[in-house]
Amino acid sequence: MNFSNYLKDPCVKLNFKADKKDEVLKEIARLAKSDPILKNVKEKTIYKALADRENVGSTGFGNGIAIPHCTIENISDFVIGVLVVPDGVDYDSIDGKEAKILSYIIAPKEKKNEHIRILSNISKILQQSENIKKILESSSSEQIINIFSKVLGKEKDGQKEKKYTKFTIIIQNEDAFYDIMNIFTEIHDCFLSVIDAENASKYLYSMPLFSHFWNEEKKGFNRIVLAIVNNTFANDTLRKLNLIIDSLDKDTGVLILSQEISYISGSINL
Repeated sequence: MNFSNYLKDPCVKLNFKADKKDEVLKEIARLAKSDPILKNVKEKTIYKALADRENVGSTGFGNGIAIPHCTIENISDFVIGVLVVPDGVDYDSIDGKEAKILSYIIAPKEKKNEHIRILSNISKILQQSENIKKILESSSSEQIINIFSKVLGKEKDGQKEKKYTKFTIIIQNEDAFYDIMNIFTEIHDCFLSVIDAENASKYLYSMPLFSHFWNEEKKGFNRIVLAIVNNTFANDTLRKLNLIIDSLDKDTGVLILSQEISYISGSINL
């Protein structure tokens, strides 16, 4: 993803002052409207879509960060921007802290998969304290755009291999499951599925010989993640997965299998 194609100078604003969340949403709608992609969309339509999304649940995920986002019908591509409120604004964030950096996304309604990946990648940037510090200290929109582009890189589809690796990950550790999902949702060229599974003990203990071992309260957490990843990202993905395993106790509850795919056709949705 070439992030600079989406994050443009007119959609970035520094040193905004606001007392209320609503003021922030209205300013975001005004900034987003400056992008030609939204030329046929009214500013108040953008504001309403953002406000409706906030009514579902706050996009302020804490530590001074919020990622307001919404979908709009009949637009051709994404509009992404950044609004910096140095003094902070009450944004109903999950940790109760005021939001200072708001990176927003206006997405085409039919591009759900890419929307998820952009959300995940922006989250990746804003979870790093070093990037937060740089953004708050930025004196121009160009500096902010460079921060985002540098972290995400400028991947071009034509440079990617058309070969893939399949990852099969058996997970019995719920915390590890969400960390692993974050890794895969950050990858642009990735097909991902999750299977809810049962530990084999459920079936084993249904046999009369072993039934007295079964404890309904100790069924445990069991998921299987199946991911098809472009080989360009396979080694880095494996490295990140192993970092998660290394951070767990000796009994990790995570098993990783990977294999190169010789043939692939079609696609699936997230």
